[in-house]
Parts: sequence; C-alpha cells; structure tokens
Amino acid sequence: MNIEVTLIIGLVVVIAFFFLIQRKENKPDQLQASNCESSETRSPKKYEKVSYSKEHRALINKPYSMQCKTEVFTLAELEIINKYGAWLSALASNQINPETKGQKLFVEECQRFRALNLKEMLSYFSNRDKGGSIQSVWFKYLCRLKFERDNPSIINDKIKVDWGWQGPPIESGEYVFFSR
Repeated sequence: MNIEVTLIIGLVVVIAFFFLIQRKENKPDQLQASNCESSETRSPKKYEKVSYSKEHRALINKPYSMQCKTEVFTLAELEIINKYGAWLSALASNQINPETKGQKLFVEECQRFRALNLKEMLSYFSNRDKGGSIQSVWFKYLCRLKFERDNPSIINDKIKVDWGWQGPPIESGEYVFFSR
C-alpha cells in the first residue's frame, strides 16, 4: 500500500507541474519589463480597430518620428507610438476631427494634460490604473517631451550614462558592476 500511495502522489505532482508549465506558456505578453510601474502595456496587436474613417486609417501605421529620447519606453510602448503616433498627434492637435466619444474624451484630456506642469504630469501617472493603454503611452510620451524641454541641460547627446556601472565605458570591456 505504501508504494501505491507514493505512485499516486508522484502522479499528482507530475500533473500539477504539467498544468503549471501550460499556464505559463499561455501568458507570454501579460507583463512587460519597464522602468516604471505605469508603463505596463498590452501588445498593440490586442487592441480593437480604433477608427473606421479613411482619414483616420491613413494615419494609423504611418511612421511617426519621436521628438525625444526613446530609452525610457518599453518595446511595446515604442510599437504603440510608432503605429498610432501620427494618428494621436493629429487628433490631439485638432488636425483631424474626433469621430467617437472616446476620441473626443482623449482630445479633451490631452488639452488638460498639456496645461499641467511636470510634477502634475507625474502625479497623473501615479494615480492611473496600471492596465496600460494607447492613451497612457501617449501621455507618457508627452510627459517625456515636457521633461526634455524643461531640462535641456540634462538631455545632451554628448553625455553617456551607464546606469549602475563604474569605471571605463562599457565598450572597453574593463567595466565593473557597482564596485569591485
């Protein structure tokens, strides 16, 4: 009887392990690595169609040239900005008219958001849900633009920052992490 109990327990453990592995394989895009909590984003492919008019569709997937450094954005956020940036920019600047209630709310919130100072913008992100959305990514982008414009001396192409590294530049191969 001891052998039967051991075999049953072993079988249950193997089955539980199998289900655990299956569960992890089914959730690859659930979380993205990021520099701040508010930038967890779902893959842009999971969003439903945003608009149906020709004018709006012409701007979606139109390449968008970012006007700030991109290091603070995750790959998923960069995909969102590249895919929807031209469209969001046109909406926010009233170059195209909003067609849905959600788009109208977005334009209104953009106008309020642009009037905030940097501290208020950062407070906005700390008070938002962590779900992430196209709108959250766009506001993070606007916040970064504001930061770089308010701090031109900090953002300098000649300054190379290796966060957490001490010693010679990483390219030399003679670097250490934090301390020896």
